[in-house]
Amino acid sequence: MKPHKRIETIAQYDWDVFADALLAVPTITRNRVNMIAESRAFETNGKERQFCRALKKLAASSLLLLPLVANAGYTVEEAFQEVNQQTARCLKMKNRPVDAVQDTWFDSLSSDQKRAVLFEVSKRAVDRCTLEAREKYSWALVKQAGETGDFEGIKGWIALNSSIDGKAQTIVKSLPEEEINRLSLSDDFYYPFDSMSLRDSLISQ
Repeated sequence: MKPHKRIETIAQYDWDVFADALLAVPTITRNRVNMIAESRAFETNGKERQFCRALKKLAASSLLLLPLVANAGYTVEEAFQEVNQQTARCLKMKNRPVDAVQDTWFDSLSSDQKRAVLFEVSKRAVDRCTLEAREKYSWALVKQAGETGDFEGIKGWIALNSSIDGKAQTIVKSLPEEEINRLSLSDDFYYPFDSMSLRDSLISQ
């Protein structure tokens, strides 16, 4: 079973095993888990939301910054190692605190809309941070498929990067893209940040 399928299956049945299994999968898969945890935290409360927060912290705290590969090439193995390491660096950055959002448009939103926007700009920040490495890995997979006729790697990569559906995504689609994009590119949100702590601070207000 592919790592992303294994994690999604475990999540349906046993959260303790889910957390243990997280330590055994690549960082790029842990990033997917991190995003799912943030998305589910938007829609949950109480112990389930606490678990999502704990899972997010586990995904970040279990990352090891491995030495960079000098002059990493475009083979699948080298590109995979590079995207894995870059994702680890970007997830480490999600500990960066943002204490408040000073934006007139953001202030005009409802509480649910604010939390949905925070989830979206957080996702975009991580995507931006990992973009170059992900593009290199994507090209390596395409090259491999062209040479071998084996498309399993590409299919798994597409599945791992598929959209995460939920209430937050529905809300985001109803809001003006130009405002979300503007906020995403602002100084506070251009790089990965601790979106869940900021979300929790908004709930407590």
